[in-house]
Amino acid sequence: MDTSVIGALFDTEIPQRIEITRNLLDSILKGRHIGVISNIVLEEIGRGPLDLRGKLLDEVRRIPFQIVPEDEETADLLDVYEREEFISKGARLDLRHLAVATIDGVDAVVSWNFRDMVNTD
Repeated sequence: MDTSVIGALFDTEIPQRIEITRNLLDSILKGRHIGVISNIVLEEIGRGPLDLRGKLLDEVRRIPFQIVPEDEETADLLDVYEREEFISKGARLDLRHLAVATIDGVDAVVSWNFRDMVNTD
């Protein structure tokens, strides 16, 4: 799961997105799904606006996420993704999320990022 999903909980412009996100997180709490995030999510939250940072961290603490770290193998795959222009230039953080997900064998990447990550092109 990338940072956009957790951040969607506080995006008042699209109420339906909040509801869908809350349902997903509740399914993780109930054990129907396994939630996986990487250290990248924590980094992005740490760089976010101060007023939002605490709310996002509270949400991360509330959900029993498995936190997977980047390592040398994910860095090598990131290099390949960048070289091959796997997604648009300038989307390095997104590529980092995808490299970690690929190396760690997660079943699906969940994101609200339709420009780069949730884009069939």
